[in-house]
Amino acid sequence: MMGVLSSTLSTSISLLLSL
Repeated sequence: MMGVLSSTLSTSISLLLSL
């Protein structure tokens, strides 16, 4: 479960940084 949350957080953070 924690792996899914961490991957989702890293993906959303990278998306925000790309903006």
